[in-house]
Amino acid sequence: MFSVLVSSVSRRNSLVKCSILSQTSLRLHRHCFRPCQLNIGSDTQPSFLVSFNSVKKLYTTQHDGLQSYSTSSSLLTTQDTTSKASEIFPLPLSAMNSLNQRLSSKLGVSSILKEHLKKSKTGYVCELELTWPQPLKFSALGKRKVNARTQASLQALLWLFSHNFIYESAQPNLTDLADSKNKLFMCLDKSIVTDIDEVLKVHSKEIVPILSALECNTFCMGDTHQHEHIHPTLGIPFPTSEELEEWNKVLQTSVTSNKKNKEQLGPVLPIENYRKEILESIAESRVTILKGETGCGKTTKVPQFILEEAFDSGKGAYCNIAVIQPRRLTTVETAKYVAKERGENVGQSIGYSVKMATILPSVVGGTITFLTGMKFAHKFTDNPMLQGISHVVLDEVHLRDIGTDLVMTLLKQAMMTNKDLRVIIMSATVDTTMFESYFNCFGKVQICTVPGRTFPVKMHFLDDLPTNLVAYQKQIEKENSDLKVNFEQVRRIVSWINYTKPAGGILIFVSGWNEMSELQKILSREANMLIVPVHSMFRDCSAAFEPAPNGKRKVILATNIAETSLTFPDIVYVIDCGIHKKPKRNVLSPGGWSSVRMSSEWVTKANVLQRKGRAGRVQPGESFHLFTKEKFSEMESYELPSILTESLEYLVLSIKMVNPDIQANKLLKEFPTPPSERDVRHAVHTLQTVSLLSHPDEKPTPLALAVMRMSSSLPSALALIYSSIFRCFDKTLSIIAAEETPLMLSSRREVSESRATLERLLKESYHESSDHLAKSNAVNDIKNNNTPSFRQTRVLKSFLGKQIKSMSPALKYSTLNENCNEQLVLSIILKSFGSLLVKSHGKSMTVSLRDKSGITAMVKSSSINSKFENLESPFLMYLNGHVVRGNLLSTKDTSVISPLSVLLFLPFSFKAVEVESDRIEVKAWHKNWVALSLEKEDYHRILALRRALKDCLDYFVIAETLNQPDHNYGILCDFRSQLIQCVTKMLTGGQRHTNAIPKTED
Repeated sequence: MFSVLVSSVSRRNSLVKCSILSQTSLRLHRHCFRPCQLNIGSDTQPSFLVSFNSVKKLYTTQHDGLQSYSTSSSLLTTQDTTSKASEIFPLPLSAMNSLNQRLSSKLGVSSILKEHLKKSKTGYVCELELTWPQPLKFSALGKRKVNARTQASLQALLWLFSHNFIYESAQPNLTDLADSKNKLFMCLDKSIVTDIDEVLKVHSKEIVPILSALECNTFCMGDTHQHEHIHPTLGIPFPTSEELEEWNKVLQTSVTSNKKNKEQLGPVLPIENYRKEILESIAESRVTILKGETGCGKTTKVPQFILEEAFDSGKGAYCNIAVIQPRRLTTVETAKYVAKERGENVGQSIGYSVKMATILPSVVGGTITFLTGMKFAHKFTDNPMLQGISHVVLDEVHLRDIGTDLVMTLLKQAMMTNKDLRVIIMSATVDTTMFESYFNCFGKVQICTVPGRTFPVKMHFLDDLPTNLVAYQKQIEKENSDLKVNFEQVRRIVSWINYTKPAGGILIFVSGWNEMSELQKILSREANMLIVPVHSMFRDCSAAFEPAPNGKRKVILATNIAETSLTFPDIVYVIDCGIHKKPKRNVLSPGGWSSVRMSSEWVTKANVLQRKGRAGRVQPGESFHLFTKEKFSEMESYELPSILTESLEYLVLSIKMVNPDIQANKLLKEFPTPPSERDVRHAVHTLQTVSLLSHPDEKPTPLALAVMRMSSSLPSALALIYSSIFRCFDKTLSIIAAEETPLMLSSRREVSESRATLERLLKESYHESSDHLAKSNAVNDIKNNNTPSFRQTRVLKSFLGKQIKSMSPALKYSTLNENCNEQLVLSIILKSFGSLLVKSHGKSMTVSLRDKSGITAMVKSSSINSKFENLESPFLMYLNGHVVRGNLLSTKDTSVISPLSVLLFLPFSFKAVEVESDRIEVKAWHKNWVALSLEKEDYHRILALRRALKDCLDYFVIAETLNQPDHNYGILCDFRSQLIQCVTKMLTGGQRHTNAIPKTED
């Protein structure tokens, strides 16, 4: 029920007065253009006065001649005027034809003019109708057809020239055309205005007083720590002292049997000889650094040393160890290995907790729980002193992932109060100086060094390989410049090893899932090989840890996850492609989510040595590195900490949940490697823009509490919460699951153009204007369940859906899909992500896309909307983009979104300018390229609706997602239904997108 009308003329200072036939004036108002008819012939004596650039000309038409009066009203003869007009446009027909062709191409229409010839008593009449720059009609009489056509064209050209729409060369003035194309005139249909006013009346008279009476902070914050009495690693209420004493007695009697049940998996590891030294250091110091070389056994043995020492000293029930691992797969597999070694199943005294998978210990004490950094950081929100945990082990800290850095900072705060907490920091290549300095406020930091158990590994670089594997030196040089996996090179080396080398498994390091899938397909053609990919996309990677079947050689495909912690027992050969994917943070625009692009980069020297070491765990081995010695010498020594490269919004919100009263910049200065103040300010600004932090005190809002309970990115969590409140959940859930996985519609591997075309065609079969809705429909199509990508997306969808449903009975027992309108779904996602592209026309009528900060955008050819120039709406929404080539935003998936959705749901504030007493122009984008012009009353209605939507969301975040409804819940539910029905009607009520100036009554 919302209309957008267009005019091809921008508002001008020129005044046109026309007297036609009956000499009545036709006023061309800046907001209301009427068709203008100019007749030339013996039966009429019309005249029109043109004021333009302070020059006034009075034209009077008579027969085939033209008389003109100058500003001094001096009369020129018809012959003089015709002569001057002919000087400007000597070939009117040719000029008009050229103008028509140029403008038709620029405007995307077949023609801007229509010509009609009629026979008259004295010759021929030519009527020329123009649709640009406004509806115009010119009529001329001639003795012959060509005379009539020439005069009509000449009159049209002179009118356009006098109004500055064309130049003397008859070329169009595209500056004004671009201005007109960049302005949308909007007006609310009368049929919806009544509904809007009724909703706003209920909001102002009933809802606002109710919400004003609620003390929202107290109302919500009173139950923010509903889990504070839950043990952080056991997931049960804290056991009483009596329960612990009783359990301790049980442990005392079972210590002997537990030792008998332990299974030694593999040979005795070097760290066994340092057990006493390590335990003494932990007992003497609050912080211990263990520098254990690859293969020493620190990951699996140190937590068991601590637990067994507690059992032996009669304090087993009071010993609960949290082991922090940087990666999900490593966390799960290590927990399984330790449980097997202890002769039990995961879920007894050994547990783990990662995204989408948690099995916690079932006993009340004497446990080891393996967690990822971010998962463990959540424990601090309800238990900032980590009560109930005796030891925290930080493993593989040299990787410096953002979760580990966050945990270290929170641990430092907890240790100020919790004097009994012990911290053990472990790595093969740890920088002891930095960590020692960071924790020296707790006394002397003990450092233990343990040698590894590795066999000699012969190292081969690309320039060391036989000529039959690397034929030309040019190929070597190319390998050093291209950051791509050479699949054929890898295949040749694998085949060569398989046929010429002794038995032993092969471990191949690739950069990502796509490369792994392609290589698996290529190597599966080789004989006598068992190809085993190790990736979080696969739920079961147990085959990688088992011996290969007789007669087959095991080939494991892995990313840098296999560099540390995970040990594959029969690996003898390593092939290192030398590339890994690392995140790069891009701050796209103020108040917007920072973008993270996974870019391919050369690994560091530390990565190379770790990969090499994987070949020497069970016997002497060989490593093949697909880069030259020269490239190895140029590599960086260590990786940058992730806090300097990844998005900071989640990190800032996480630490603010524990420290709500301290400014974020001050908190992040306490990190081992603090990010820049500029990046922190951007993160805070974004969180405030989307209402996760209050302004200006930076305190977490009720919405932040709800978001942090979701296992997804922050904008995705916002979209899921909003869509559950507005009851358009399922489509939104499918979009988010496809984005988070991410979903790959096609696994077909061809040249890039063919793959992009295939993906676009697949999307177009599911939706005509939205990549996101196309993926949503594909996820819900039951025939798409034959690829790991689709299966993983559906698993994530089910998991996130259960998370939302578990928040409150109101969400659990509702379908949440009563209002599943596509435009409403896209609007909700726009509100959550705030990522908008704006189509604008330049002075030469070139069409470009930019984000709100002015960065030029590129839509990839795999998108339905890759040919955005012809889209009716000037707005495209996207979820994920990254900056390439310095200052170009690239995005793969987009959705066309209406101007009204932008006005109602875009989270950023608008710049509104009053251009007339009754009109407002909204300009929310860099340099004000595109303006939305609407009547002042409609603008204020939209502002009021934005406030009503915000109030509705704020209330139901508390009432439903935080499960704290009050006695007004029923009233607010009725209002929500009325509000959503009204908004949905507005979004789907036959919008028309042109650039026409709306007509008004005289």
